[in-house]
Amino acid sequence: MLKTERLLETVFFLLSKKKATAEELAARFGVSKRTVLRDMESLALAGIPLFARHGKDGGFSLVESFVLDKSLLTEDEQKEILSALETIKPLAGTDTEKLLVKLKGIFSPRDGRTDWLEVDFSRWGKKTGDSEKFNLLKSCILKRQPVAFVYSGTSGKTENRQAYPLKLVFKKNAWYLQGFCPEKKDYRTFKLTRLREASVFPGRFEDAYLPPLLDTPEYVPENPATTSADAGNQNPPDTTMQNPPVPVISLTLQFSPEAAYRVYDEFEPEEIKRNDDGSFTVEVSYPETDWVYGYILSFGSTVTVISPRKVAEEIKKRAEEIRKKYL
Repeated sequence: MLKTERLLETVFFLLSKKKATAEELAARFGVSKRTVLRDMESLALAGIPLFARHGKDGGFSLVESFVLDKSLLTEDEQKEILSALETIKPLAGTDTEKLLVKLKGIFSPRDGRTDWLEVDFSRWGKKTGDSEKFNLLKSCILKRQPVAFVYSGTSGKTENRQAYPLKLVFKKNAWYLQGFCPEKKDYRTFKLTRLREASVFPGRFEDAYLPPLLDTPEYVPENPATTSADAGNQNPPDTTMQNPPVPVISLTLQFSPEAAYRVYDEFEPEEIKRNDDGSFTVEVSYPETDWVYGYILSFGSTVTVISPRKVAEEIKKRAEEIRKKYL
């Protein structure tokens, strides 16, 4: 990171944190404490009103009346900041919302619109509940507090779980919590829509856990997407380290024209071939788990399995079991 970028980010960091120690800033930017002190001197010489307090509760802070001069940024950079502010607004707590309002006031052009983008991560009709759950998990991550919750896994079991929450991830239309399970002694990923009755569990955990990336080759999902009840979202609801990895199966599926909206929603353009009669042929690969059959069945009569034959036979068997329930 260039020094000018680090100085500007330091100002934004102090705007949001109110106060930070030299050690905290050094750890954040990966520099020495001496470099931080030189940065503070550079900011002071540039006219940034810094206040330094020594002692146990000391640190660097900005004078409360300080307003960031937006002339430091280009017009395009200011527009990018406005877009970022709108994006993170749903994740902000009350205190952060006040800061966002101040920053929008700084960077909003007098003759420009600032309401062109709205982001809402909550489910339809579930805004309050989803926001409360998200904020509780966010707080526990930042404070390193364990959480307890009720979770419905892909195996059909609903059970009480505990985890050290480490990261909230938004991936392909859904939110996930990555954490360390003290019972399993391994990392787990939980889909937030399946996580209920979350609460803070007594105690704290060390800041020494680093969850693997969801897309690393060695981190193969136990189930590659949601259950048929969540048709339309190809997301791993509950994943775990797999050894050996789950085998991958290649599917050729044919969809009738009325399934167009889901075909375009759920598959990549290079996986889709539109046929002359309006139908679609899709070639896709998924880890070979029980989820695959439920997912295909979620398309109902609009899908036909062309290959492999064993998948077609299993779909036929399960469809017959469903039919018998209505006799």
